[in-house]
Amino acid sequence: MNVRRVIAALLLVGLAGSIIWWAEERRAQATYSVVRGDTLWKIAEAHGVTVDALRSWNNLRGDHIEVGQVLRVGSRAEPATAKPETKLKKTPKRTSPKPPETGTWKTLSKPSAEPCLALDMDPAEGDMVASSGLSMDQVRPSLRRIVGEALRCEADEGATTASITFSILVGCDGVVDSVDIEDRGDSSKRYAQCVAEVLEYADFPAHDMPKGMRFTYPVNVEF
Repeated sequence: MNVRRVIAALLLVGLAGSIIWWAEERRAQATYSVVRGDTLWKIAEAHGVTVDALRSWNNLRGDHIEVGQVLRVGSRAEPATAKPETKLKKTPKRTSPKPPETGTWKTLSKPSAEPCLALDMDPAEGDMVASSGLSMDQVRPSLRRIVGEALRCEADEGATTASITFSILVGCDGVVDSVDIEDRGDSSKRYAQCVAEVLEYADFPAHDMPKGMRFTYPVNVEF
């Protein structure tokens, strides 16, 4: 065998190994800066890693991330070819992703039911039976605490804003009985339903309306 050919072959093998090592080294140190509209799932899918891996590498307890936040998207502790989470089916070029089913929000939990309030009346004094329900000063804080979680819902393709109006029924025990979509504007049914599922986790004070209190609430989102 020609000695020169053997040497050339060995050099090529060595060069290929160096290129592979360099690529793996760059991948292990890769970072990503969060932009508006990002979610951990979208970032994980784009970089071929799992959401759990992103949480571990970046010391995240939940799914909350902020615009401009720099995340590690590669680590020697876990191969870059790790399979994405199986709870959501990976569909490249997906234009209408299936919304998460009710109950799949990992860091959210349904609030505990509270004792319903008794009507504030005194028949001996001729008081009429009238429920006061919840005031808007009670409704707004409860919804503001949860509505930010709607950023987990994947926006419609090309959308920059969303304006949706919901009809919410809150039981006298403070737990949401139902969330109906009154007007989803330009948003898809998929996206509006996803936001509705988030609102079901809102925690309200108990009130004195035995059949529950219904009110409308607009949600405005910028991506």
